[in-house]
Amino acid sequence: MGFEQIFGKTYGEPDADGRAKVRKVLDDLIAYASEERFQAKLDEARAYYFFKAGKTNDDDKQFIQRMNTFLEWFVFDYRPEGAGGKSLFDHYLAEKLPSLSAENLVLRIAASKNYHSIFRVKSSGNGVLVLKDLAGKNSYLVTDDDTLEPKDILETRVITLGKGCFITSTYCLHPKQALKQIKSEIKKRKGAALDEDFFFKLQGMQLKWRRFRQISIDDIYRM
Repeated sequence: MGFEQIFGKTYGEPDADGRAKVRKVLDDLIAYASEERFQAKLDEARAYYFFKAGKTNDDDKQFIQRMNTFLEWFVFDYRPEGAGGKSLFDHYLAEKLPSLSAENLVLRIAASKNYHSIFRVKSSGNGVLVLKDLAGKNSYLVTDDDTLEPKDILETRVITLGKGCFITSTYCLHPKQALKQIKSEIKKRKGAALDEDFFFKLQGMQLKWRRFRQISIDDIYRM
């Protein structure tokens, strides 16, 4: 058995130009999702999201971050017609396809094929993060200039474009002390993919942790 099978691979190379392109595409998709014509679907999705992941109040410090996380879920994952239905991204692509250049089409498809997981920051510096996937063996060298630091734990989406890897502009940051509990919950799944309910539960725990610091991490991070 080779080292890659045991320890996993590291994907990605530094790519500052790719990062700017990916962020522009994500901004475009979120702007599309925020158009008035989708208000009814947006309200319906937000009510469901708040029910599953915990309600975020306007005065919460993480309000903007959490709402952007919701909007990404609304674009890529929410399917009001059920599991076999279309996402908002599917509608976006069908509508915009005739006017997209080949490059812009590739960018948008890359964004839609994001890898959603829980990661731990192994190292950071010089505009590069190395993220270890807690649900798998692989790591990702991500081009990003954020303020994340080693040992940070975050739920985010990794987008691969060419040889570059990038995280979306939003993420859910969990306490470093919750590493053992999160890994234990992942292990209980016995290799099964992390699904929507898993992320919702973790987001709810993170919200509770931010609001009730007097409660121990052990008592909060239980599924």
